[in-house]
Amino acid sequence: MQSYTREARPPGALQRTLQDAVAMLVQDSAEYGFVGFTGASVAAFAVVVLRLMHNAVSDALVAPLVLAAGALTLSTATMAFCRATENLQPDATEALGRLAARPMAFARAWLPMAGALFVAGLALGLGGQWLGSWRFPLVMAVVALSALYVFSHSFYAVSVVTQRATVREAELVATVLLGRTATLAALAWLPVLAPTLVAALIAQITGFGVVSTAVVAFVGVMSMPAAAAVMSLLFFDAVKGALRAEART
Repeated sequence: MQSYTREARPPGALQRTLQDAVAMLVQDSAEYGFVGFTGASVAAFAVVVLRLMHNAVSDALVAPLVLAAGALTLSTATMAFCRATENLQPDATEALGRLAARPMAFARAWLPMAGALFVAGLALGLGGQWLGSWRFPLVMAVVALSALYVFSHSFYAVSVVTQRATVREAELVATVLLGRTATLAALAWLPVLAPTLVAALIAQITGFGVVSTAVVAFVGVMSMPAAAAVMSLLFFDAVKGALRAEART
């Protein structure tokens, strides 16, 4: 099993990062699978209920609730994965308990995005008949801004888990370290989100019905343990790189 004290990877070692992440996920697949499946099932069920209600408010709640399920799954999986990097047995139940002890610490970063998604969804739903051909570009703009926001918080969960500091300080550490590995982190998100992108493309073709939207939500949230593993490894490497750079100065 890899440990937190391993040597930092050289720049551009994305393949090795992904291989290490997969190896550690497979080693304790039952725990990570439980975390991912539970969060994904909750997200898919919430999407089905909200889409069947089918009004402006319920439709606007779909994206924020999927985001909440994804953030919860990511944070829980990150806690479990960080235990594994310390040569401890990851425990999904224990990780969820630790998360419940500090809910706002993990939710704080995602609340602004959840609120913005609700407002945007409500506006698009209520103003759809007046937007006409502008609706699709506006939806794509919301998706792009959401993706950028998620990327900017790639290291947030692992920073909160590992840093013995305030939430604000943990957020600052995450931002600084992401700046050191931004390109690598962006490339790492692609294979993690590839299944979700494929599911979204299929759903786009079918018109994002109730079932297809639920499938996209399920696949997206189910990918969060993989995201937790990859981003945690990149975070640890960035910490190592920062410590070495500081030691040389």
